[in-house]
Amino acid sequence: MSPHFLLTLGLIALAQVPNTVRADNKEEDKPLSKELTIERIHNSKDFKTESYSVRWLENGSTSLRTVDSKETKDGKDIVSVNPETGDETVIVVSQDQITPKSSKPLAINGYTISEDHSKVLKL
Repeated sequence: MSPHFLLTLGLIALAQVPNTVRADNKEEDKPLSKELTIERIHNSKDFKTESYSVRWLENGSTSLRTVDSKETKDGKDIVSVNPETGDETVIVVSQDQITPKSSKPLAINGYTISEDHSKVLKL
C-alpha cells in the first residue's frame, strides 16, 4: 500500500473520534471549526509539514540548508550554518535567481557544491 493511502486511512480513522475540545477544564465541549475531509487533507495547508535537509561539508565544521528568504517573497536562500554558534551565512541569495522573464526566483529542487566551495549548481 502507498504511504499516501495509509496516511489518508489513518486520518479518516482519527476523524471518527469525537470532534471536541475542552476549554479551561470546563464540562462544556466546544466543536472544532473545520470538518475533516479527504479534500481538506490533500488540498489545504492544514496538514502541511515543515522539513529541511542538511548537507555537511567534508570538513564537518559547516552545514548547508535552504531557508525561506527574508528579502524575496516565495524565495529560498542557501545558507551555511556554523553548528557551534548557530550563525548562518547566506551563500546563494534568492533575489539573484530571478530571471528577466519572471518575477519569482527559480525554485531550488536540489543543489551541488564544488569541492573548493566556490560554486553552487542548482538543480
